[in-house]
Amino acid sequence: MPEGTIWHETIEQSRLQMIKFYEPWLGPFPFKEFNIIEIHELGFGQAPPATMFITKEAFNPISGADNQLFSRGINHRFAHEIAHQYWVTW
Repeated sequence: MPEGTIWHETIEQSRLQMIKFYEPWLGPFPFKEFNIIEIHELGFGQAPPATMFITKEAFNPISGADNQLFSRGINHRFAHEIAHQYWVTW
């Protein structure tokens, strides 16, 4: 996803807002860098240290019926995967 696109900006703003939401309870975000990587699948995410793999509907939620269906709840999934960063021990 090229920087400067509307989806890049939206995902970046979501990331910043979710980290800001968690910080009063969980402390500072534990990494200097956080990579968000698109997976060419639908409906899930994974969060190894300093990284989030998230499926394609997060990047283009209005393109096609499958993306529209699986993008429901994407903000919750996004927040869930970011929260995992606070419990990474490896």
